Amino acid sequence: MFRPLVLFLAGFSVLGVGCMSALKTDDEVIENLQTHEEYSELVTIKQIEPEIKPVEKSEAKMSVQKEKEKSPTKEKQEKVKPDKKSPRKKGKSQIEVKPVIKSKAKVDKQVRLPELEDSEGFVGRRPVVDPYEPGEVTELELSYLGMTAGTLVFETLPFVEVNGKKAYHFSIKMKSSDGFSMFYRINNDAETFLDFDSLRPFSHEVHIKESKQVKETRSFFDWDTLQGKYWEKKVTRKGERKKHKQWDLVPYSQNLISGLFYIRTFTLTEGKTITFNVADAGKQNLIKGTVVGKETISIPAGEFKTSVMKIQYEVDGTFKQIGDVFLYFTDDDNKRLVKVRAKIKIGSIVGEAIRVK
Repeated sequence: MFRPLVLFLAGFSVLGVGCMSALKTDDEVIENLQTHEEYSELVTIKQIEPEIKPVEKSEAKMSVQKEKEKSPTKEKQEKVKPDKKSPRKKGKSQIEVKPVIKSKAKVDKQVRLPELEDSEGFVGRRPVVDPYEPGEVTELELSYLGMTAGTLVFETLPFVEVNGKKAYHFSIKMKSSDGFSMFYRINNDAETFLDFDSLRPFSHEVHIKESKQVKETRSFFDWDTLQGKYWEKKVTRKGERKKHKQWDLVPYSQNLISGLFYIRTFTLTEGKTITFNVADAGKQNLIKGTVVGKETISIPAGEFKTSVMKIQYEVDGTFKQIGDVFLYFTDDDNKRLVKVRAKIKIGSIVGEAIRVK
């Protein structure tokens, strides 16, 4: 699977040697890793409060009373006599209705950028039908080598304001099951923010807590200067390691997490290949997803008509073999990811939706 999902599923392909070898992940270590002063200075996130102005009861009553005073009562209406100078003509209204003249202004046909990406179903960068609904939750149950391994949850949270601009707020969470945690414990989550108008990511955060490592990563994309910044802090039994990278961005690149949500903006016609750039930690990646067919699937969350997409992945122009990876999106306007099927080096991973909200 392309790397955004591999990041979360990789833990299932590396069996630990038991909980006795687990890394101590106390609160002090985690809190230390979560401190990123430079990132915090670059990214300001504010919740967008819904503007709901309650109508006072007294105001409502006054408004109704005024409307009653303006309109004549039934008795008064009956007493109103037609103007003799303006006799009513049979079959025609006394009110002259003037035709509405439509504006001859030319419709601005916005160009879809970048040219690498498919333009069907878009006006400029915006999709004609917004596939995201704040509050939506899709939970997949993951199985590995025939055993229940854990859950993977995708969420679209309420809109936020990032650096003064309206943005989507997406979240992914992955947690190993109790049984699988005896071999390898995973409790990972990530979030990203996508500009509402341009669908370009501002930033992303990844928090990894596993048996053998605790890691925090951050990225920030500055679209004014086309510069990407990446920070990483990692603690293993060998100690703490830090990374910091800065590199030139390819315009309109997604990040590791936003890519999985971004696919949903495209029209998934059978036979079509969707291509877009993903920037991560100084590297430029290319995602290619081909819709190989339409399939009706029956899973714990219900029966769904789906578009089946096979994923390919390139890093700096070099194709990376990641096995056979298939993503199943609902064949509707929302295009929710309800099934994942992937063959990796030592087995296969299957994820099926158990909850679609």
